[in-house]
Amino acid sequence: MQGDRIVAVALLNEPTFKMLQSSLKRVYHIDETCRFDRLIEALDELESQVRREPDGDA
Repeated sequence: MQGDRIVAVALLNEPTFKMLQSSLKRVYHIDETCRFDRLIEALDELESQVRREPDGDA
């Protein structure tokens, strides 16, 4: 992975994963007991803040 640049990180539900899996180079499955509620809330809040900025920058 050295030298690889991360360009996207995604949380996919099962149907979406099945649709895209052939085009994904690397996949890390997440245990169902993991909770991402706080992460999703933080991302939603960040998106809301960016949209409120006059020039679109946070």
